[in-house]
Amino acid sequence: MRRSSCASTVLLLGTPLLWWSFLPALAALGWLAIARRDGRAWLFMACALAGILPWFESMPAHRTMYYFYALPAEPFLVLAVVYVLGAIIGPPRRPGSDRRLVGSWIAGIYMLLVAACFAYFYPIYTGGHITYAQWLGRMWLGGRWI
Repeated sequence: MRRSSCASTVLLLGTPLLWWSFLPALAALGWLAIARRDGRAWLFMACALAGILPWFESMPAHRTMYYFYALPAEPFLVLAVVYVLGAIIGPPRRPGSDRRLVGSWIAGIYMLLVAACFAYFYPIYTGGHITYAQWLGRMWLGGRWI
């Protein structure tokens, strides 16, 4: 390849489907914490917010923001998603109830979608060789990521 037809970039880009699901997971976690009065939900939410709120603190200063500053919150954001998926799956099966089966299907489909999204972005994560059109197709949200 000619050097002028190649592009090289380093992107700290998580699996978008997983990262964007943190927002509804936190909202659902807040609702579950209040409705169920579950200390685990409060703990996951408090730790996630403690890790991510300082990242938002410097936004009005128009400073360069790096995604790795949000990493302390990531384990708790993942726990929030797992907790909400567990709530969707529901308690052990009751006779005559299909709730757990339906919840398992929903959680399984979500996990397959996250895995497919990861596979789609895999060349970006590993520095694989892809065409510019393929690279541009992975730059969602227009110019915000480029």
